[in-house]
Formats: sequence, structure tokens, C-alpha cells
Amino acid sequence: MCENSGVLSVVLLLKDVINFISIIVPIILILMVSVDVFKMVGGDTNVYNQKIKGTIKKAIAAVLVFFVPTFVNLLLSLLGSDGYQTSFCWINANNETIAEVKELEEARRLIDEEKKAQEKKKADDERKAVEELREQARKENEKEAEEAEKNNSSSSSSSPSGEVFPSTKYDLTETQLIHLARVCKAEQGSVAGAAAEATLMANLFESKGKNYGTGGDGLYNYVRTGRWFAHAADHMDNGSYTPEILAAVKDVLVNGNRVMPSNVVEHDCWFCNNGKYCSNGNKGDICKIIVGGKTLTSAADIKNRSNYIKDDTVIYNVYGSIYKFYMFPSERADPFGYIIGYY
Repeated sequence: MCENSGVLSVVLLLKDVINFISIIVPIILILMVSVDVFKMVGGDTNVYNQKIKGTIKKAIAAVLVFFVPTFVNLLLSLLGSDGYQTSFCWINANNETIAEVKELEEARRLIDEEKKAQEKKKADDERKAVEELREQARKENEKEAEEAEKNNSSSSSSSPSGEVFPSTKYDLTETQLIHLARVCKAEQGSVAGAAAEATLMANLFESKGKNYGTGGDGLYNYVRTGRWFAHAADHMDNGSYTPEILAAVKDVLVNGNRVMPSNVVEHDCWFCNNGKYCSNGNKGDICKIIVGGKTLTSAADIKNRSNYIKDDTVIYNVYGSIYKFYMFPSERADPFGYIIGYY
């Protein structure tokens, strides 16, 4: 505490106040004594005897008050020899020490700022590296999905189960559709996966996107700026798409032929690394799954598609959502599901 310039400044102010009092009070008492002596001159004996006692007391008081700082300094100096912190504060409360302490505090502040800057730079670099890994993983997944799509004759179907869920139709411009198709391709890669992603976009917008507008513009704004879809704006502006994916996205959003129910509003990737690790150390979005009464947390189990059973497997993601598995829209797609709670 006594190495704080603010504390030392307060103590110095207290010392100055005491010094001021030790000077002004004796002066006042001396003036009062002088007045008493003047009154005693030529006075009778009784008045003299009464005044002389008061005058002596005032004189003694003036001397004592004058020496108060000396007594205090002496006392605290003696205490200082025994290591008392209070005496340290008192003795070192002077302009020179305060100036030195301020310099030391400024040096510490600069060191702390430099340390924080270095830590921030390190965190930013790590975050950037993680984002690059995530993006690389998505591109690899996209490439593999395209290859799987070529080898899968049924991949042109919007829904692997053949189910269609008629729903709201959105009026979107060709440019908006292309941008949304780019996001769907970046997220899933395949035609079926893109149809599921477009369905998820509409489901999410209708449940959470009321602040982004209405109709096609509201849906587009939600996907672009709502931060649910990673790097959406970048994918929209710089990504790619195929005519088949564009057609699938249009069928879902413009024609209203969704491939999943409206309550399916979640999907996660297990192959990505987003920098927000699970408490068990998993680096993907999925921290654990529960299937058949068994809790599985290893990366191998989480990536094992056979552990995902529709309406049975419960998924816990790194963002605190708990949802039940609904389907994989394609061979390489993420698991999609519907929320049942949060933790």
C-alpha cells in the first residue's frame, strides 16, 4: 500500500496539514499571550494572578503544538526500526519519493500494456490459425463431398429420404439466391447437403431472425449478418456454386420445398477446429453424444456415423446446445438435428 503514489500523496498532505497547524496555532497562542500580558500591565493583583495562569498554559500549549511534528516523526522513526508499514508510509511521504514511485508505476503500466499487447497478438495469431484450419477443413470436406456426389447417382435428389416439407416461399433475387447457394456449398458441398443447409437457413430465420427484416430480404440479411453461418459474407462475395446446388437452394427457398421439418435448427461439424474447445479437449463443434444410454466423448466415436440414430442420438455441442440427431443429408454432410435443451 505504501508503494502507491496516491497513498503517499495523501500521507504527504496530512503531514503538510500537521506542519501548518504546528506553525499557525503557536502563532495564535503567542498573540493571545501578548494580549494577556498587555492587559496585565497596570492591572490589579487579582487580575494579574488570574491572567498569569492562563498565559502560562497558552505558552506551554504553543510549545507543545510546535513540537508535534517532531514528536510524530521521532515516534514513527522508532517504529520504523521494527518494520512497521505505517512508519514507512510516513517517512517516505515526500515529493522526491512520490516522484520515484510514480516513475516506477508508469514503468509497470508500460510493461503491463506491452504484455497485454503481446498476449493479444498471440491470441489473435492463434485465432487466425484456427480459422485458417477450419476453412481448410471445410474446403477439404467440400472437395470430398463433390467427389462423393459424382459417385452417387442419387445425389441429385434434394432429400435423401424423398420427404418434402411444404413451407413458406421467399421472393429472392437471382443474385441473392446465388449468394445463398455459395454459403450452402461452402457449408456442405453437395446438392443434398446444400438443400438441407437452405432449409436450416429458413428454419433459423423464422425462429430467430425477426430483427433482420421480413421476406426474402430479411432471410438474406439474417444469413449474411446474423453470425450463425461462419464467414457467410465472405462466402457470399467470393465463394463458388454449381447450377445443381443453385437449383436445390431455389427449390427449398423459392418453391418452399424444404427437406427437413421446421424444428431442425442445428448442425455441427466434427472435422473442424474453431478455437472454442470442449471441456474434454475435443476441438470440433461436438463435445459428446449419447446414444443407446451410452455417453461417447472420444473423437473416434463422435466421428463414427453409425453412432447417429434418428430421434435417438443426443448431441452436445461446444456452444451449449443439446439436440437430437435428425439426419445426414449426404455422405459427407454434418449431422442435423432439433434442439431439446441447453447446458
